[in-house]
Amino acid sequence: MSENVVKTVKGILLTVLAFMSTMVMSQQAFGATNAQVQAFIKNNRAAVMAVSNEYGIYPSIQMAQAALESGWGTSQLSTKANNYFGVKWGGSGAYVAMPTQEYVNGHYITVTEKFAKYNSVRESLEGNARLLANGLSWNHNTIQVPGDRRLRTIKKQRTGYKESMQRRPIMPQS
Repeated sequence: MSENVVKTVKGILLTVLAFMSTMVMSQQAFGATNAQVQAFIKNNRAAVMAVSNEYGIYPSIQMAQAALESGWGTSQLSTKANNYFGVKWGGSGAYVAMPTQEYVNGHYITVTEKFAKYNSVRESLEGNARLLANGLSWNHNTIQVPGDRRLRTIKKQRTGYKESMQRRPIMPQS
C-alpha cells in the first residue's frame, strides 16, 4: 500500500472520528435524547443533502454545524426563527429579537440582539451554504471550505471529463 493511500485512509478515519466525537459531545452538552438526535437527522437529511450538493460543500460539515449551533434543533432561535446557525439580522428581511451572550471587554454580558428569521430550515441552510462556499460578502477569502474541489469534480463529470471519485477520495486540503 502506498504512503499516499495510507495518509488518505488515516485522514478519512480522523475526520470520521472527529465528526462522531463532536456529535456525541454536542448531544451531551445540549441534553438531547437519542430520539431528538435521530429526529433532527431524519427531518433535515434531505434538505442538507440538496443544499450541500447545490453549493458544493460537504453535507457532513453542514449537518454537524447545524446540530451543534441549534442544539439539535431545540434552541429557541431554531424553533422560533428557523435560524440554525445563529445568524444575526443584516438590516433587511424578518428578524426576531432574543437575548444572547456577547464577549465584551473580556467579559460575557447578556444583550438583546436581532437575529435573522427564515421562512424555512432550508433557507437557513442555504444562507450557511453561501457563506461556506463563497466566504463573507466583504471578503470572499475569509471563510471557505474545501468543498469547491468537490464541486469542480462534479462539474467536470457533467461536462464529460470524468475523474474517478472511487479511486481517489476528495479530502479537505490543509
